[in-house]
Amino acid sequence: ADWLIAFWHHPPYTKGSHDSDVEGQLIEMRKHIMPIMESAGVDLVLTGHSHIYERSMLMDGAYDTPTVAKGFILDDKDGDPKGEGSYKKSPGLNPHEGTIQVVAGHGGTGLMRRGTMPIMKRVLLEHGSLIVEIKGDRMDAIMLNKKGVVSDRFSIDKSKKVTVKRLAKPRELAPFVNLNWLSASATMDDTLTKKKSGVLTTVVPAIHLKGIKASISWDTKNTSWSIEPKTVAIPELESGKKTTNTFKASFKRVPFPLPKLKITLTDKDGKKYSIGAGLHVPAYRSIVIKRMKTAPVLDGTLAKNEIGGLDKQSDLVTYGGTGLAVRQTQFYLGYFKDFIYIGIENFDPNSMNLKTPKRKFDDGMMWADDSNEIFFHRKDSKDFLQLAINANGNLFDVSLGGPKGPAWNSNAKVISKRYKDKWITECFLPFSMFAKPLAAGDKFRFNLLRTSLKPEKEMSQWSHTNRISNHAKEFFGFATMGK
Repeated sequence: ADWLIAFWHHPPYTKGSHDSDVEGQLIEMRKHIMPIMESAGVDLVLTGHSHIYERSMLMDGAYDTPTVAKGFILDDKDGDPKGEGSYKKSPGLNPHEGTIQVVAGHGGTGLMRRGTMPIMKRVLLEHGSLIVEIKGDRMDAIMLNKKGVVSDRFSIDKSKKVTVKRLAKPRELAPFVNLNWLSASATMDDTLTKKKSGVLTTVVPAIHLKGIKASISWDTKNTSWSIEPKTVAIPELESGKKTTNTFKASFKRVPFPLPKLKITLTDKDGKKYSIGAGLHVPAYRSIVIKRMKTAPVLDGTLAKNEIGGLDKQSDLVTYGGTGLAVRQTQFYLGYFKDFIYIGIENFDPNSMNLKTPKRKFDDGMMWADDSNEIFFHRKDSKDFLQLAINANGNLFDVSLGGPKGPAWNSNAKVISKRYKDKWITECFLPFSMFAKPLAAGDKFRFNLLRTSLKPEKEMSQWSHTNRISNHAKEFFGFATMGK
């Protein structure tokens, strides 16, 4: 018997970590490639990209958006020879006699599910592998999970000629609402981040849920926040259109812990579901790097330097955005002639007992029980620079935006000194470490982080990166070279 198996990356049908009813590349594969494949008599289509295991019924011709099952399912049984029976096709390659779609994106990374694709017969959030075996006029396939258990099984039998029938009411899987994926996005505008008063914008994405009503409100544990209106009803989600709303908001001091968007869904039976969504905050912090009148001294005390006239920054926030860090940090930035001066006070009653494990980087032992990381990013050049300093004064520097990577050398001078209740780092960063010389008025992205590992791990940031990554430069704060 002849068999045709096609495989590529982007799935034409999925509701896993990706949604083929929304994403352009997936829609294109369904609209343009599947008609070609099914005209050629394809038996099995294997795809990935979406981190899930999904397996369809025997189907043909479902090219529209959104995908529906009615009229496009040829056999709605489970396809299991030990269950409801194998799928049947005629010998050879025959146009439009049915295809099995398998999204096998379940090999090892995190698994996610947005909903239920109507043409699917099995949807599993299990890591595993798909094994396909062909013997003559029979194809057998199993999904073997990581424990060695067969979680799905289907077969295609091509031993006899068949007559194609399309089902007007195929048996579909029950709807699935993933509360995590149904969360909206919420952002603060620049006015709010700078002046602490402005607008919050929320977006509920296209979801295609029938009979579901929804409203959005705010869960604010930080009493310094004021948000109006408190609750807004949004249209039924079956239209597949995103919904945008704006709220007037203000906060005092720092915005953390951030308010959370709460989505309440009510189904046709009156059952309610609550979903939480995080708030993304554009860089709201800024610092002026002032010119120092006298040359600073690098001795780990801060005492001999004119830090009183510099822009002092504190109130570092936890990486998770839950509020101010327990172990606080304050720092000072200035510049003198051709170098930037940074003085950092890391408050920690355990500072005298901090240790450095023997893990070597290009600049020697680096990561310790407590360390700082400093980031610079300039849009007008390739500068995306990272410097890490621990309580022993060890330095690790890397160019994240240039070809040299860890081989790049900042030529920075660093000293760290420990005290009973804190450890202090001072460093000179030469202008020469930047691709373009710094000048008064220059503005660039800047961030300072701290990672404390004992007595328990705490990561804190000057400008919060919304839990995306410490390297998420679009959420860094702004530094301006003073005159």
